[in-house]
Amino acid sequence: MKIKCLFIVVVFFATKAHTQSNMKLWYAQPAKDWNEALPIGNGSLGAIIFGRPSEELIQLNEQTLWTGGPANLNPNPDAPKYLQPVRDAIFKDSISQAVKLLRKMQGSNVQMYQPLGDIIIKQQYIGQPSAYTRNLNISNATSTTKFSVDGVDYTREIFATAPDKSIIIRLASSKKNALNFSVDVRHELQYQKLVTPNKELVLKGKARINNDERRNPKPFIYEDAEHKFGMRFQFRIK
Repeated sequence: MKIKCLFIVVVFFATKAHTQSNMKLWYAQPAKDWNEALPIGNGSLGAIIFGRPSEELIQLNEQTLWTGGPANLNPNPDAPKYLQPVRDAIFKDSISQAVKLLRKMQGSNVQMYQPLGDIIIKQQYIGQPSAYTRNLNISNATSTTKFSVDGVDYTREIFATAPDKSIIIRLASSKKNALNFSVDVRHELQYQKLVTPNKELVLKGKARINNDERRNPKPFIYEDAEHKFGMRFQFRIK
């Protein structure tokens, strides 16, 4: 199974601010870590936005990307026959016996949710940012980062759209030709990146087949002994 996601970077110049709402989470400094970053999403595709002026970090996820591979959907067909013995043990206050029987009803290990990847936007300018703010507008689900450098106001607006199954990134400046930036992608798993003839930046990755890194000396396994592979996925920026 492959996952494909699309991200669109839109550039505007000399734009006006949208009407503001009081329903906002508002901060005067970039996020120090993941817990302070601002989330957006469309129900299946999501992003965490750090709001860094010179090197924005946007961490992505998608609801169907997990560890593991092709699996038996009924790995323990004998599980139902232990249900009544478990109940009997509980009614007899034999909790330890009930626990032993419950283990015979379990299937394989639950898999782990995986990140989709990172988008890095490096913005070049001369000088130190001032008048910095970042916010999450709850009323329209838009994350906005604003700052000024040498008399130029910069704005980033990011939101997720469900109909288009995309995340939109809008960059703006108050002065024409003031935007100078580059976009890159990365992942902690196996991945490769490429640029298509249509100038789309693509990250292709492989998810892990295993989810037991605490017990396994090789935490990142992409193919098991039965030659089962982890999920393949990709996202694109255009």
